Amino acid sequence: MQNHKSVDIKIHEDVTVEQVKQILDKITFTTCGISQASIFPNEKYDVLKFDMLGMCLHLANDELKKLPFTSEYPKYHPHMTVAYLKPGAGKKYTNNLSKKAHGRALVPTNVIFSQPNGKKTQIEIKVK
Repeated sequence: MQNHKSVDIKIHEDVTVEQVKQILDKITFTTCGISQASIFPNEKYDVLKFDMLGMCLHLANDELKKLPFTSEYPKYHPHMTVAYLKPGAGKKYTNNLSKKAHGRALVPTNVIFSQPNGKKTQIEIKVK
């Protein structure tokens, strides 16, 4: 089981919700595969997540990175957060959840844009 650190991309505070919407409006999202369950630990908790497969996710990330942003990580790893657990508690879930996820898929229907001021905005996206 491979663990990844969170891809911490911070879109700068001068970027507006409308700018994010304009980029996402150009993308049609398709079915995404759910891959293995894994965790990325930090001091406060283990983040239990499913790795996600989908070219539309990479395309969206590539386009959103055209906006002013800061990131400490060079590689994008799409994932779906499942839970925040006590430190050290996540590993016991990864094998069982990976087996249950095998062959499953989902179609994303919206994006949550978390602004630097803490406000979260749900943005509907185009789906094929």
